[in-house]
Amino acid sequence: MSSISIDAIRKTSVTWQPFPFMVVKNFLQPAILEKIFTDFPKITKPGSFPVSELNYGSAFAELLSDLQGATLTEILAEKLQIDLSNRPIMITARGMCREKDG
Repeated sequence: MSSISIDAIRKTSVTWQPFPFMVVKNFLQPAILEKIFTDFPKITKPGSFPVSELNYGSAFAELLSDLQGATLTEILAEKLQIDLSNRPIMITARGMCREKDG
């Protein structure tokens, strides 16, 4: 089972102004959400970190795989009407925010 709800993404409409975006309710499958939280990397300082520099468990690894997968890329490209082929994917994780982070 994918950690991402592809059906929720498909059912979500795109808002085009002031720029194209979507807010997907239940983007993550509720059944795996607690496991993802448990397996999230232990980050003890502020900032964003490339996931390649972090240690995490298998449920979080599955989420990363799903986020980088062809299925999600194809759906987002179609819904947002942009060509995502040959575009790099960068995923970072944040453990805490500071006031200056926004």
